[in-house]
Amino acid sequence: MISGALHARALARGKRRPATRTAPRVRDYLALPPRIVAPPALLAEVMQAAVEQLGVTVNDLKSPRRYDQIAGPRQIAMYLAREMTGRSFTEIGAAFGGRDHSTAVYAHQVIGFRREQRRDVRDAVDATRAAVERRIHDRVGTLVTPPSIYIGASA
Repeated sequence: MISGALHARALARGKRRPATRTAPRVRDYLALPPRIVAPPALLAEVMQAAVEQLGVTVNDLKSPRRYDQIAGPRQIAMYLAREMTGRSFTEIGAAFGGRDHSTAVYAHQVIGFRREQRRDVRDAVDATRAAVERRIHDRVGTLVTPPSIYIGASA
């Protein structure tokens, strides 16, 4: 099946014969141990971690209030919800008090920018991310590895 895909790919590139140099790489890839990847976070885990780390309540995260003391933590939680759950902006906005998807998009953009510019925001995001990862570990009961790092895979 894989050799057929490699053959088709080689033919698509305009070669008459498939490249045989790719076959050893495919064999090496298939010989790797299975990857251990963390499951995605749940929105509730992100919200609870934000409550734990950022000093707000779940009701604050879902409320229509725009005070800085609430809006900043809400934006961090929305940012992490997008980064760690794989949910759409529409789903994230709905979970945070029925907000529009554009609010979640804005939160993701602004925290992504502020995270690069301000140490306090970076520290808050990192601490909240670590709290979410602990919650995943508690739920799953296994080692949590970020999706970009695989145990046993060679780089």
